[in-house]
Amino acid sequence: MTATLLPPKPARLPQPKAAARVLLVEDDDDVRTALRVCLEASKLHVGEACDGREALRLVTEFAPDIVLLDLGLPEVDGIEVLERIHALGAKAPKVVVLSAWGEERCEGMVLELGAALFLQKPAMFGEILRAIRYLLSEDSDR
Repeated sequence: MTATLLPPKPARLPQPKAAARVLLVEDDDDVRTALRVCLEASKLHVGEACDGREALRLVTEFAPDIVLLDLGLPEVDGIEVLERIHALGAKAPKVVVLSAWGEERCEGMVLELGAALFLQKPAMFGEILRAIRYLLSEDSDR
């Protein structure tokens, strides 16, 4: 089970608003760079963190709309980052967990901890962008 909350394809989702901010939290430099380039090409403003401690700092300083969060991080692991983001309550950005820890049990756990969506690595960029657009369109519906 992946991306359990996304509407079935091919729902046409709006383009992200130009000012949308995505915090990309990934410890693999190559993966982070590739995702950053694709996100920026999609007109998103991107912040980057390579570990959990930096991610928590940037959640406050960068004020993202969406956090793309890997779970296997140095310093502070992704589970703790997710818990601390969720504890922000109404101020918390939406979190998309993007992880190779693909067991169904892990997906259920991160959704219970406050993640909006779970995508299993390797995820195609189109699926990641679709998840971001979906979550941003939820915000515009409010």
